[in-house]
Amino acid sequence: MLHISWGKVVNSHRAIGPGIGARVGPGPGLKHPVGGIFRGITAQFEVGGSGPCRAGFQLPSLLHRDLQEASQLLDTLKIEKTKIESEASMYCNLAGKMESDLKSLSVAYNSLEQANFHLEKEIKALKTGGATPIPDVEAVKAEAREEAQKQSEAELNDLLVCLRQEQSKIEKLSVRLLELGEDVDKLLEGIGDDIGLLEDAEVEED
Repeated sequence: MLHISWGKVVNSHRAIGPGIGARVGPGPGLKHPVGGIFRGITAQFEVGGSGPCRAGFQLPSLLHRDLQEASQLLDTLKIEKTKIESEASMYCNLAGKMESDLKSLSVAYNSLEQANFHLEKEIKALKTGGATPIPDVEAVKAEAREEAQKQSEAELNDLLVCLRQEQSKIEKLSVRLLELGEDVDKLLEGIGDDIGLLEDAEVEED
């Protein structure tokens, strides 16, 4: 803000003295000293000049520009956060699907064990009943078990490959979420608990 020292103007006027009219007289002579004073004051109001007045006009412009840049950055961060949250939701859904696939694989394995158990019972019943011995029963049983095991291992390997790929994506996503200040542990809370319970149940069955 421009401050004008009116005291200097008054002192200059007093320096001219009360007899200015007598010494200079009316007309053009009076315009010279007073006109010079006001020309100096007017020069300080020129926007194109240097000094406090020019800085006063530049400061709001700079603040407005900084505010616009900060607002644009905030909008960009909001968009990025929404995108990351969408990806996190997608990966959580994918993790749930994989968990369901693991359960289905476990059910299939249990069904295979039950079928093997019934087959063994039938073989024992045939042997006990005195029927004609079935050739290579053990070989047939071993072959069926090996085939089922190969199929289960192939499915499990495919699932493990998918899990590794998704784990890598989740780790990268976790880093980006941490950069945005999100609580990754809270987002992943509860995921995988059922898998742990399933593994414990399989260990107990063994």
